[in-house]
Parts: sequence; structure tokens; C-alpha cells
Amino acid sequence: ARGAQVTDVAVLVVAADDGVMPQTVEAINHIRAADVPMIVAVNKIDLPNADLAAVQQQLLQHEIVPEELGGETIVAPISALEQDGLEELLEMILLVAEVEQLWADPQADFVGVVVESSIDPSEGTLATILIRNGTISVGDIVVCGASWGRIRRLRNWRGKSVKTMAPGHPVEVVGLSDVVEAGEIMQLADNTKQARSLAEEAQQTERERGLMGQAEVQLRQLQRQFGPEQAKELNIVLKSDVWGSAQAVEANLNKLSKELDEIQISVVHNAVGEV
Repeated sequence: ARGAQVTDVAVLVVAADDGVMPQTVEAINHIRAADVPMIVAVNKIDLPNADLAAVQQQLLQHEIVPEELGGETIVAPISALEQDGLEELLEMILLVAEVEQLWADPQADFVGVVVESSIDPSEGTLATILIRNGTISVGDIVVCGASWGRIRRLRNWRGKSVKTMAPGHPVEVVGLSDVVEAGEIMQLADNTKQARSLAEEAQQTERERGLMGQAEVQLRQLQRQFGPEQAKELNIVLKSDVWGSAQAVEANLNKLSKELDEIQISVVHNAVGEV
């Protein structure tokens, strides 16, 4: 879901032999929730039992109408193994980007979106970001939510250190003061004083939200104490290695809490660090 939120164009990959699977439906729902353009890539068309027509019919059941059937969704048959249709798929991606006017300016103000964040024992806080606009360089002072810092190192998707990174690319950032949540916006600051001030403001906002959450928990406790139905409450302190795992576990716990009448699950603290 987080990936779809920071995506400009989503490529839904469906196997030509297996067709639409449960995980395919889940991906479709994430893409729709993010409201981004979608291209369907039907892979494994080189297999003897590949059935493109059957896949298109299955897509229709989920309200995805291919262009060949009078709809607006591009369906590109490909074979990753044989490398067939890949050039055509890239052309379709560029076409959709042009129609949607998906452009970025390397000279504009830098804006990045956090995809993942974790703590490394030797390097400290790591944050993987997707650059939406502008350029980021080693030595830049950045602020991201309640965290800030001077960038000590940048690594591309191959793990190779780089000095700068342009828009449209993921990059791993080393140098933040603390772990940041996925989805946070990273921007440049003029100096360390400004970065620290913006981070402190964000920390204060988070602190106020936390206090509001504690008050809500206390209110629910009073309601159960004096109400006719007294449900047991399970308070959980959650800690994981990366924010993606923490958010996924918390979301599932909250979902489970709504389904259970006899137990109320409350995540009182959620953090990232060494487990």
C-alpha cells in the first residue's frame, strides 16, 4: 500500500498461465486506493499454456477493461524470460507519463518521500526515499518529520555510494537524527538551526497527538469500567527492525481489535530499533 501511494504509474504484473490471483486483487485494490494510472503487464506469454484472452476476461471481472475490449487500460503481453515485449512496455509507460504530465525538475526545490527507515548499528539511521523533485547531494541539510541531519552518505539501488541523486530515483540516506515513518516528506533546510527548529515543531505535534491518544485510551477504560460489558484490554508495546513492519503489524492488530468483542487491543507504543 505504501508503495502505491508514492507511485506515479503502477504496472500490475499478471502471469499468463495463472491469471488473476488473490494477491493480484489485493494489488488492484491498493492501486485504486492510491488513484494512480495502471498498466497491466501479462508475463510468461512464452509458455505453452499462456492464455491472454482468459486473463483479459478475468480482469473484466474486476472492472479493468483492456483497450482491446473498448476500455482505457493498457494491457502489454511480455516475456521477462525471453525479453519479449519489454521495449513496448517501456514505451507504454512513457506514453502514460506524457499523458498524465508526470514531470520532475532537477533544479526545483528538493522533495523526497520516505519509503522505508531503519537503524544500522554502525551507520545509525537509514532512510530509503523516492525523490519526487529536485536533487539531493551529500552534505545537504534535510528535515523529515521530527528528524533532521546533514547527509553523510547516499547509496543508489545497487548499494553503491553516490554524491548526488536526481528525481525519479530511490536512494538510501545516511545522516538523519532519528528513524522516520514511511510516507514522511523530506525537504532541504537552509541551515542546521532551521532544520532543528522544524524538527522540534514536528516533535511537539507528535507529542500532542500521543497525549490525545492516551486520553482516548483512558476514556475507553472508564467506559468499560462503568459500562454493562467489560471487555479485557491488551496493551501492547511494539518494536520492530523497520517502520514498514511496525506499521503493518499495528494495522493488523487494530483490525483484529475491531473484530474481537471480548478483547480490546491497544498499541500504546510503536518504535523502530534493535529487537
